Amino acid sequence: MVLEFSQYLERYLWKHFTPERACPAYLVSVVLMVNEKWRQGVPPWQVFEKCPEAFPQFMHLVMDACTSEHKACLHVCAYVCCLFVYLFVYLC
Repeated sequence: MVLEFSQYLERYLWKHFTPERACPAYLVSVVLMVNEKWRQGVPPWQVFEKCPEAFPQFMHLVMDACTSEHKACLHVCAYVCCLFVYLFVYLC
């Protein structure tokens, strides 16, 4: 809740997202913040609408992490299903 109150996703994570520097922990942080916004009933997609050009790159990195054989990336998969469900609900 503190991270939502401080707008961590909007003011830091997404604002400073670059595909070149996005490690698995960074990706998980973004996905977790989107999940938390959704859980709290806060519209999570507005931040991506403000800077949409990076979203396809972000999703590509998340999907790569999900299909990676590295054990460190497996935790991303647990949240990606939620991310896609939220995206589907938002677009429909």
